[in-house]
Amino acid sequence: MPKSKLKSRKNKKTKKQKKQETPTLTLKERLAQKRKAAQARQELINILTPAIGGGLFLGFILFLVVGIKAAVPAVMGIIVMSLAYKYPRQALFAFIFYVPFGGTKLLCI
Repeated sequence: MPKSKLKSRKNKKTKKQKKQETPTLTLKERLAQKRKAAQARQELINILTPAIGGGLFLGFILFLVVGIKAAVPAVMGIIVMSLAYKYPRQALFAFIFYVPFGGTKLLCI
């Protein structure tokens, strides 16, 4: 029985040490993280605004000339391509996940 008490005391000590090891961020570090998040959000907005505007313009023209079946994929394609240009790694992962679920086949060379 004394061994189990020793183990429980050791477990409590390791748990306390783990909690103490996680450093709390200073005010400057928290503000820096907030600035970084705000900057990333602003960059996303700056990319999406002209992409959506250009996509809607092209989509409206295609809607008048060809029809809705050509307009919707054109709008979505412009938005997706502009996001893929800004975030290439995430676009590659999204494409890799899309391929098996999209019903298309990936041929490995």
